[in-house]
Amino acid sequence: MTEPGPTSDERGGAPDGPAFELDAPLAALGGDLELLREATRDFFADLPLRVGDLHAGALAEDPRELLRAVHTARGVAAQVGAVAVTRAAAALEEALRAGEARAQAGGLLERLLDALAGAPEGAMQAWAALGGLGSAGREPDRDLAVTPVPGGAVERVLVAEDDPTTRRLLQGQLERWGFSVVAVADGKAAEDVLLGADPPQLALLDWMMPGLDGVELVRRVRRARPEGGLYLVILTGRTDSGDVAEALEAGADDHMPKPYDLGALRARLRVGRRTLALQARLRERVEALEVALARVRRLEGLLSICSYCRKVRDRGDAWRALERYVQEHSDARFSHGVCPDCRAALIRDDPNWAAAFGRPGHTDPPPADPMGDTTLG
Repeated sequence: MTEPGPTSDERGGAPDGPAFELDAPLAALGGDLELLREATRDFFADLPLRVGDLHAGALAEDPRELLRAVHTARGVAAQVGAVAVTRAAAALEEALRAGEARAQAGGLLERLLDALAGAPEGAMQAWAALGGLGSAGREPDRDLAVTPVPGGAVERVLVAEDDPTTRRLLQGQLERWGFSVVAVADGKAAEDVLLGADPPQLALLDWMMPGLDGVELVRRVRRARPEGGLYLVILTGRTDSGDVAEALEAGADDHMPKPYDLGALRARLRVGRRTLALQARLRERVEALEVALARVRRLEGLLSICSYCRKVRDRGDAWRALERYVQEHSDARFSHGVCPDCRAALIRDDPNWAAAFGRPGHTDPPPADPMGDTTLG
């Protein structure tokens, strides 16, 4: 007698609730039904690719390949309201991170594949409740528009996201906000952009990407460009406090959970623009200060000075008049006169001075340079 196979409930085929719930993703997109409709169409257009990635990950020797595929499926499913897929992917991702046996993980993978297979029917039911795919829906939240930065300080944004649905969704929204988007599908391509000439100053980087993940990408960029000038945001469904700390310690400026909310994305873009503008002004002030400091010459160290003629020996062992040496090593300048004590002594001891300059109120001409330099500049 043949043993019965696992029931639909045991494999997770029977959902714990509706397969699709559109209220949360619609609110996250500011009520923009057209944007959600486009994202849902992309989700189903990419469904064969997503299933293929899951099968390939299950056969790969490196368990991280399956983890990446599951994590990606979870993120994009949550973005379009595919809650059954999101639940199944979350359970499998948790099992993989906990290092559970392949047999148990295999059952959860089967549940995820079943949820993906049932997603089209669930989507049609959910969209029918909103009046069908042709419904105008609710008016989008126009307050979510982002004014382009004056002067083009941050006109371009890099989006590094391996999932095509999420990538197109992000690119479309950013372009609606007036940004020029550079979109890439893996970490290595993102590294080439960020380390190339004139990179976008603001970047949205998925954590789990093939080849080079977002956190390692941030580390490399910070090492290669220690001068800053880039605002890097990590996008991920990993919201554990340890994961957030890891991203920030790697050098990320911010961390944004998936599925992302348009209001939160807008806020992070504004913070990024303000931060970059402040950094630019700070760099300008530092450069101006460095120029000013370069013009200030300092006298320091031990000076060798003659006890009799008061000349100073320079580093080349030449003896220079004190005034000349000071002028060459600082911004000081000299004007010459006669102090009251010397004036009195000169008038007393020199008849010529007494006859010519002894009258009260007379202005003395500068004497000859006693140190031998005829021009003091």
